Amino acid sequence: MLSVDQITVAQRLDPVSFTAAEGEVIGIIGPNGAGKSSLLEVLVGSVLPQSGQVLWGGENIIGARPMRRRHLVSYIPQQPSVFADITVTELLYEATVNLGWSSVQQHDKIAQVLREFDLQPFASRSILRLSGGEQRRVHCACSLLNQGALVIADEPTAGLDLYHQLMLLELLVKRARAGALVMIALHDLSHASMFCDRLALLDRGQFIQIGTPNEVLTATNLEKIYRVQVDWFCDERGVAMRPHRIIDTP
Repeated sequence: MLSVDQITVAQRLDPVSFTAAEGEVIGIIGPNGAGKSSLLEVLVGSVLPQSGQVLWGGENIIGARPMRRRHLVSYIPQQPSVFADITVTELLYEATVNLGWSSVQQHDKIAQVLREFDLQPFASRSILRLSGGEQRRVHCACSLLNQGALVIADEPTAGLDLYHQLMLLELLVKRARAGALVMIALHDLSHASMFCDRLALLDRGQFIQIGTPNEVLTATNLEKIYRVQVDWFCDERGVAMRPHRIIDTP
């Protein structure tokens, strides 16, 4: 169980509190500058909050040792790392350093993510010879290799074509159903509604609401927070929307 209690980040995030359980997919949504990345950075330990605590199974993980976080958290950051001129397989091997795996485990886990992320054709190719979207898939594969119980993904579908966006989101749901807690920052509200069990809506650093997609993606929230009107969105028939910008009049 994850318990976020009164987390604040100066000028970026007002007090935020919520709980989430293993097996869930939580979508973090909101417009640009809402505080989505700030919240996720606190959870992974790259930003220390001014106040509050983050409990995982009763343990306060703020300030936890790097090795503890390395085993607990799988993190896909918004901005991928700069790659060196090495092959995809070599980079994946580097990502397993200090995980305590045997050579057989390393081989098996790397073979698994190469299949899962559709990277087998590129296994022996230099990272620098891949397209931006292919590099993004490699980066996601590296980030998820450790199979942490807490999976944090900050706009993980950015730069991916539609097929691989769906592939990645399906993999994240699979991780959750296997027992992990998955938290994903997303801009695509259709994807958020399709793949997330609950959505946490933020705006200007404030925590607005957490609930099911039907509870959060209301006409009122979309108009007030996103400044759009929709003809139709999320109901028992499925997920669809036709948004229109609300244009301010002088």
